[in-house]
Amino acid sequence: MTRNGDCCDNATIENTFAILKSKFFYLNKFDSVDELRDGLAN
Repeated sequence: MTRNGDCCDNATIENTFAILKSKFFYLNKFDSVDELRDGLAN
């Protein structure tokens, strides 16, 4: 990341987390934070 408040960097990160949530988080059910971490690690 270049500077604080750089909209181009922010858009990339926001898009990455949006895809992660829509493709992974919302399609699975996790009973604990540890299960979520294990799923992300795989």
